[in-house]
Amino acid sequence: MKALIALAALVLAGLPARAEEQVNPACELLTEDEARIAFGAPATESVMNPEMTGTSDCSWVGENGSSIALNRARGLAFQGDAVAADSYRNWRENFEGQGKVETLTGLGEEAFLFAEGSVEARAIIGILHQGNVLLIGTSGVSRDALLHLAELAAGRL
Repeated sequence: MKALIALAALVLAGLPARAEEQVNPACELLTEDEARIAFGAPATESVMNPEMTGTSDCSWVGENGSSIALNRARGLAFQGDAVAADSYRNWRENFEGQGKVETLTGLGEEAFLFAEGSVEARAIIGILHQGNVLLIGTSGVSRDALLHLAELAAGRL
């Protein structure tokens, strides 16, 4: 009986006290101030999906209608024989099928930029870095601001 109580105590000690306290790795990659600077307007953070099985999402919305969405996958997000590099390549191939994809350097092991029309209209940067796949989607953000956000986020992976 003592062993069962000790085991239950260990399990409960590892659980978050409240849902609000769950860590969201995607939200740790950018700050509200960094989003505000990219938007040129006040920004509000929205936790879309706290980490579950290795994937987390976070977004920021500007008062001017601009937006940033981050999706971070790591660890348990990759099932079976799949690894982060496979997931990254699948995303890249998906966007290549939709239009022009530009290879980026200096953001991780591999990175790409996909823009639908202009970068300011809608753009996505995909980054493979240290076993993580990070997708950064933006709307209403300049190319320079998007690349700066990508550098910040990749540096925090």
